[in-house]
Amino acid sequence: IEDDDVPMDDDGEVQPEQAWRRDRILVTIARAHAVLGENDKAVQLEAGVVESEAGKVDGVRAARLGVEEFEGKLAALKVFLAGTDLDQARSAFEVCAQLYNRFYSDAERRARVEEAVRESEHKLPGFLRIELQIQLAEFALDHGDAKNALDIVNRAKLIAGACTDVPLVARLAKLRHQVGDRDKARTEADSALELFDQQRAEIVDIYRAGTLRPLAEAYNAMGDTAAALRVYARVLEEGVGNPNSRPRAEDLVATCLSLARHGVQPDDKLKARIYEIFGALSDPW
Repeated sequence: IEDDDVPMDDDGEVQPEQAWRRDRILVTIARAHAVLGENDKAVQLEAGVVESEAGKVDGVRAARLGVEEFEGKLAALKVFLAGTDLDQARSAFEVCAQLYNRFYSDAERRARVEEAVRESEHKLPGFLRIELQIQLAEFALDHGDAKNALDIVNRAKLIAGACTDVPLVARLAKLRHQVGDRDKARTEADSALELFDQQRAEIVDIYRAGTLRPLAEAYNAMGDTAAALRVYARVLEEGVGNPNSRPRAEDLVATCLSLARHGVQPDDKLKARIYEIFGALSDPW
């Protein structure tokens, strides 16, 4: 990406409101190079990016870290975790999560990463703490450790307290089901649906479908296809509530992608409604 492709100010510098967009693209490309093991290219692309994007490639590197590099990386992370910059701390927690996954089978190193997280996670806003715990629980599940995953889910639920964020409650319910606590998971999923009904009038119309969609995915993960399809039907209707074509198109695409990614086969009624909404979109959507 060239500087000629983004707006410049009179001094030839990238306009501040455009810098983060350019840098986010550069960092995304850098992450791809890091995955491929092309670290020199990654370093070149991430040099000089805005602070909010700095360090995001380190998570990819952590997933490939050698045992001999562990001590140095953990020590460097603790410096960022002890600081006051939220963006840097957030990136450091992402790296911690990747280290946790990379060294999961090494109980001693994994415990040290957990300790570093526990000592500093209070600095994060509540929703980011929960996101972090969800990520750790998913890694535990990937390693077949359902018991530890359940412990992490319970910890996340404690952090959440009386959480009223429908997508987070839905994701925690889905995870709880995956680790075997199925009755409680269903209760939590049902409570998320009640929360949505209570909050619906206060949610801006363009966000309603995205708020409800994770709950449809949770019911599907629980094996309740009928409940999942009922919620997906509601998601479709919430997605057409905005008078503008663009958000309607974006919500329709997001819902279709969700169905495909989670292996949900729409019934005839749902499929017909999808085509009806698609047909009603105006150009260029």
